[in-house]
Amino acid sequence: MLVELKDLTKTYTGRDGNVRAVDGISLQVDSGQFLSLQGPSGCGKSTLLLMSGGLLAPESGTVEVGGENPYAMNPDARSAFRARHIGFVFQQFHLVPYLTVLENVLAPSIATGGRGIDGMDRARELVAQFGLEHRGGHVPGELSSGERQRTALARALFNRPNLLLADEPTGNLDYENSQIVLKYLREFVTDGGAVLLVTHDPVAAEKADRTIQLHDGRINES
Repeated sequence: MLVELKDLTKTYTGRDGNVRAVDGISLQVDSGQFLSLQGPSGCGKSTLLLMSGGLLAPESGTVEVGGENPYAMNPDARSAFRARHIGFVFQQFHLVPYLTVLENVLAPSIATGGRGIDGMDRARELVAQFGLEHRGGHVPGELSSGERQRTALARALFNRPNLLLADEPTGNLDYENSQIVLKYLREFVTDGGAVLLVTHDPVAAEKADRTIQLHDGRINES
Protein backbone atom coordinates (compact mmCIF):
# COMPACT_ATOMS: atom_id res chain seq x y z
CA MET A 1 0.00 0.00 0.00
CA LEU A 2 1.60 3.26 -1.13
CA VAL A 3 -0.88 5.80 0.27
CA GLU A 4 -3.25 5.18 3.16
CA LEU A 5 -5.57 7.90 4.44
CA LYS A 6 -7.59 7.13 7.57
CA ASP A 7 -10.56 9.16 8.83
CA LEU A 8 -9.20 12.50 7.63
CA THR A 9 -11.00 15.68 8.59
CA LYS A 10 -10.28 19.33 7.89
CA THR A 11 -12.38 22.32 8.88
CA TYR A 12 -12.03 25.89 7.68
CA THR A 13 -13.47 28.91 9.44
CA GLY A 14 -15.08 31.56 7.24
CA ARG A 15 -17.35 34.55 7.63
CA ASP A 16 -20.40 32.28 7.61
CA GLY A 17 -19.00 29.84 10.15
CA ASN A 18 -17.14 26.55 9.97
CA VAL A 19 -16.94 24.52 6.77
CA ARG A 20 -15.95 20.84 6.93
CA ALA A 21 -13.89 20.58 3.73
CA VAL A 22 -12.91 16.95 4.40
CA ASP A 23 -15.25 14.89 6.54
CA GLY A 24 -13.93 11.52 7.71
CA ILE A 25 -12.36 10.34 4.45
CA SER A 26 -10.47 7.05 4.28
CA LEU A 27 -8.73 6.07 1.05
CA GLN A 28 -6.00 3.76 -0.22
CA VAL A 29 -3.85 4.07 -3.32
CA ASP A 30 -1.57 1.27 -4.51
CA SER A 31 1.60 1.46 -6.57
CA GLY A 32 0.75 1.12 -10.25
CA GLN A 33 -2.64 2.79 -9.77
CA PHE A 34 -4.12 5.90 -11.40
CA LEU A 35 -6.90 7.39 -9.28
CA SER A 36 -8.94 10.51 -10.05
CA LEU A 37 -10.86 12.75 -7.66
CA GLN A 38 -13.89 14.55 -9.07
CA GLY A 39 -16.66 16.71 -7.70
CA PRO A 40 -17.97 20.29 -7.62
CA SER A 41 -15.79 23.22 -6.62
CA GLY A 42 -15.38 23.43 -2.86
CA CYS A 43 -16.06 19.73 -2.26
CA GLY A 44 -12.63 19.10 -0.72
CA LYS A 45 -10.65 17.64 -3.64
CA SER A 46 -7.63 19.96 -3.45
CA THR A 47 -7.65 19.90 0.36
CA LEU A 48 -7.48 16.11 0.28
CA LEU A 49 -4.66 16.23 -2.28
CA LEU A 50 -2.61 18.65 -0.18
CA MET A 51 -3.07 16.52 2.93
CA SER A 52 -2.01 13.43 0.99
CA GLY A 53 1.18 15.20 -0.06
CA GLY A 54 2.32 16.35 3.36
CA LEU A 55 1.50 19.99 2.62
CA LEU A 56 -1.56 20.44 4.85
CA ALA A 57 -1.93 18.73 8.22
CA PRO A 58 -5.31 17.10 8.85
CA GLU A 59 -7.38 18.19 11.79
CA SER A 60 -7.74 14.52 12.71
CA GLY A 61 -6.93 11.18 11.12
CA THR A 62 -3.66 9.88 9.71
CA VAL A 63 -1.73 10.00 6.44
CA GLU A 64 0.83 7.36 5.48
CA VAL A 65 2.93 7.40 2.33
CA GLY A 66 5.13 4.36 1.89
CA GLY A 67 4.35 3.36 5.46
CA GLU A 68 5.53 6.67 6.93
CA ASN A 69 3.48 9.50 8.42
CA PRO A 70 4.91 12.80 7.15
CA TYR A 71 3.05 14.72 9.85
CA ALA A 72 4.95 12.83 12.54
CA MET A 73 8.16 14.42 11.20
CA ASN A 74 9.61 17.83 11.96
CA PRO A 75 9.20 20.41 9.15
CA ASP A 76 12.68 19.87 7.68
CA ALA A 77 12.34 16.10 7.65
CA ARG A 78 8.86 16.38 6.15
CA SER A 79 10.15 18.65 3.39
CA ALA A 80 12.95 16.21 2.58
CA PHE A 81 10.45 13.33 2.62
CA ARG A 82 8.23 15.12 0.10
CA ALA A 83 11.20 15.86 -2.14
CA ARG A 84 12.26 12.20 -2.20
CA HIS A 85 8.90 10.50 -2.56
CA ILE A 86 6.26 12.86 -3.99
CA GLY A 87 6.02 14.91 -7.17
CA PHE A 88 3.50 17.75 -7.55
CA VAL A 89 1.89 19.10 -10.73
CA PHE A 90 -0.50 22.05 -10.62
CA GLN A 91 -2.82 23.83 -13.06
CA GLN A 92 -0.83 27.06 -12.76
CA PHE A 93 2.52 25.24 -13.30
CA HIS A 94 4.33 27.11 -10.47
CA LEU A 95 7.56 27.38 -12.41
CA VAL A 96 10.21 29.85 -11.22
CA PRO A 97 9.81 32.70 -13.74
CA TYR A 98 13.46 33.75 -13.88
CA LEU A 99 14.88 30.23 -14.29
CA THR A 100 15.26 28.48 -17.63
CA VAL A 101 13.51 25.22 -18.44
CA LEU A 102 16.65 23.26 -17.58
CA GLU A 103 17.11 25.16 -14.31
CA ASN A 104 13.45 24.67 -13.33
CA VAL A 105 13.77 20.92 -13.90
CA LEU A 106 16.99 20.88 -11.85
CA ALA A 107 15.48 22.92 -8.98
CA PRO A 108 14.28 19.90 -6.88
CA SER A 109 17.89 18.81 -6.49
CA ILE A 110 18.34 21.58 -3.92
CA ALA A 111 16.10 19.72 -1.46
CA THR A 112 18.05 16.46 -1.73
CA GLY A 113 21.59 17.68 -2.28
CA GLY A 114 21.66 16.30 -5.80
CA ARG A 115 23.20 19.26 -7.60
CA GLY A 116 26.31 18.75 -9.71
CA ILE A 117 27.10 16.59 -12.73
CA ASP A 118 24.65 13.80 -11.83
CA GLY A 119 21.85 16.28 -11.20
CA MET A 120 22.49 18.13 -14.44
CA ASP A 121 22.57 14.86 -16.36
CA ARG A 122 19.21 13.90 -14.85
CA ALA A 123 17.72 17.29 -15.75
CA ARG A 124 18.97 17.03 -19.33
CA GLU A 125 17.59 13.49 -19.59
CA LEU A 126 14.13 14.71 -18.54
CA VAL A 127 14.24 17.76 -20.81
CA ALA A 128 14.93 15.39 -23.70
CA GLN A 129 12.27 12.90 -22.57
CA PHE A 130 9.62 15.63 -22.62
CA GLY A 131 10.70 16.98 -25.99
CA LEU A 132 12.01 20.28 -24.63
CA GLU A 133 15.63 20.26 -25.80
CA HIS A 134 15.03 23.24 -28.10
CA ARG A 135 13.50 25.17 -25.17
CA GLY A 136 16.02 24.29 -22.46
CA GLY A 137 17.48 27.80 -22.32
CA HIS A 138 14.13 29.60 -22.33
CA VAL A 139 12.31 31.01 -19.30
CA PRO A 140 8.63 30.13 -18.65
CA GLY A 141 7.34 33.41 -20.10
CA GLU A 142 8.69 32.33 -23.49
CA LEU A 143 6.90 28.94 -23.45
CA SER A 144 3.47 27.79 -24.53
CA SER A 145 1.09 26.43 -21.89
CA GLY A 146 1.80 22.88 -23.03
CA GLU A 147 5.55 23.43 -22.77
CA ARG A 148 5.15 24.88 -19.29
CA GLN A 149 3.18 21.88 -18.11
CA ARG A 150 5.69 19.45 -19.62
CA THR A 151 8.43 21.37 -17.79
CA ALA A 152 6.44 21.09 -14.56
CA LEU A 153 6.03 17.34 -15.10
CA ALA A 154 9.73 16.91 -15.77
CA ARG A 155 10.51 18.83 -12.58
CA ALA A 156 8.08 16.64 -10.61
CA LEU A 157 9.88 13.51 -11.81
CA PHE A 158 13.41 14.76 -11.14
CA ASN A 159 13.89 12.91 -7.83
CA ARG A 160 12.22 9.73 -9.14
CA PRO A 161 9.20 9.87 -6.79
CA ASN A 162 6.82 6.95 -6.43
CA LEU A 163 3.74 9.20 -6.11
CA LEU A 164 2.52 12.03 -8.34
CA LEU A 165 -0.16 14.41 -7.07
CA ALA A 166 -1.74 16.38 -9.92
CA ASP A 167 -4.23 19.20 -9.33
CA GLU A 168 -6.08 20.08 -12.58
CA PRO A 169 -2.92 19.53 -14.69
CA THR A 170 -4.92 19.85 -17.94
CA GLY A 171 -6.99 22.83 -16.81
CA ASN A 172 -5.05 25.38 -18.88
CA LEU A 173 -4.33 23.14 -21.86
CA ASP A 174 -5.98 22.46 -25.20
CA TYR A 175 -7.07 18.91 -26.08
CA GLU A 176 -3.84 17.94 -27.83
CA ASN A 177 -1.59 19.07 -24.99
CA SER A 178 -3.96 17.55 -22.42
CA GLN A 179 -3.55 14.19 -24.13
CA ILE A 180 0.24 14.54 -24.03
CA VAL A 181 0.20 15.24 -20.29
CA LEU A 182 -2.19 12.37 -19.61
CA LYS A 183 0.01 10.04 -21.66
CA TYR A 184 2.99 10.87 -19.45
CA LEU A 185 0.93 10.30 -16.30
CA ARG A 186 -0.17 6.91 -17.62
CA GLU A 187 3.44 5.98 -18.43
CA PHE A 188 4.44 6.88 -14.88
CA VAL A 189 1.78 4.49 -13.55
CA THR A 190 2.77 1.76 -16.00
CA ASP A 191 6.33 2.02 -14.66
CA GLY A 192 5.05 1.32 -11.13
CA GLY A 193 4.28 4.79 -9.78
CA ALA A 194 0.92 6.00 -8.48
CA VAL A 195 -1.05 9.06 -9.58
CA LEU A 196 -3.71 10.90 -7.59
CA LEU A 197 -5.40 13.33 -9.99
CA VAL A 198 -7.84 16.11 -9.14
CA THR A 199 -9.80 17.10 -12.23
CA HIS A 200 -13.04 18.60 -13.55
CA ASP A 201 -12.17 17.21 -17.00
CA PRO A 202 -14.17 14.03 -17.79
CA VAL A 203 -11.69 13.12 -20.54
CA ALA A 204 -8.86 13.22 -18.00
CA ALA A 205 -10.87 11.25 -15.46
CA GLU A 206 -11.50 8.52 -18.03
CA LYS A 207 -7.75 7.81 -18.10
CA ALA A 208 -7.80 6.79 -14.45
CA ASP A 209 -8.21 3.24 -13.13
CA ARG A 210 -10.58 4.43 -10.39
CA THR A 211 -12.70 7.52 -9.93
CA ILE A 212 -13.67 8.90 -6.55
CA GLN A 213 -16.57 11.37 -6.47
CA LEU A 214 -16.45 13.90 -3.62
CA HIS A 215 -19.41 15.85 -2.31
CA ASP A 216 -19.44 18.00 0.82
CA GLY A 217 -16.16 16.50 1.98
CA ARG A 218 -17.26 12.89 1.66
CA ILE A 219 -16.51 10.27 -0.99
CA ASN A 220 -18.68 8.24 -3.29
CA GLU A 221 -16.63 5.80 -5.36
CA SER A 222 -17.76 4.93 -8.89
